[in-house]
Formats: sequence, structure tokens, C-alpha cells
Amino acid sequence: MEIVLPLMQAASMLQYARLFEACSSFLQEQLSPDNCLSMIRLSEILHCSSLKEKVSRIYLVLSMYNWFTWQPRGPGIIGSLG
Repeated sequence: MEIVLPLMQAASMLQYARLFEACSSFLQEQLSPDNCLSMIRLSEILHCSSLKEKVSRIYLVLSMYNWFTWQPRGPGIIGSLG
């Protein structure tokens, strides 16, 4: 992955769209919960909409999962109304 970032930057500067997208596809395959936030920032720096879209979807799923797993167990609001 270390070689992909400078390659992607060069492809962006030289306007090699196919190489830029190939690098983006590679990075999308490398996505994980551990690097999700870094990839969002990288996609913004490099103005890579395809990477940003994929990372944003994954981040949304992870956020929803975390929200549901951290909700308190018990009757909740609906159970306390009855």
C-alpha cells in the first residue's frame, strides 16, 4: 500500500485517469474498520469521489452497528409507556 499513495498522487498531478482509478480500486479493496477514517481523509485530499463514496458507505454501516450494539438493554421508551 505504501507505493500506491505516491503513485496515485502522481497520477492525479499528471491527469492519468485510468491509473488514478486503478489506485482507487486497490485502496477500496484494502478498506477495513481500522483504516476507514484515514481513507476518508485521503479521498478528500486526493479528490477521489469513488473512494470517498465506498468509504462513506462502509463508515455508515460501522456507525450503525456501533450505535445498535451500544444501546442499553431493557424496556426502553416504548416499554416504559405501558
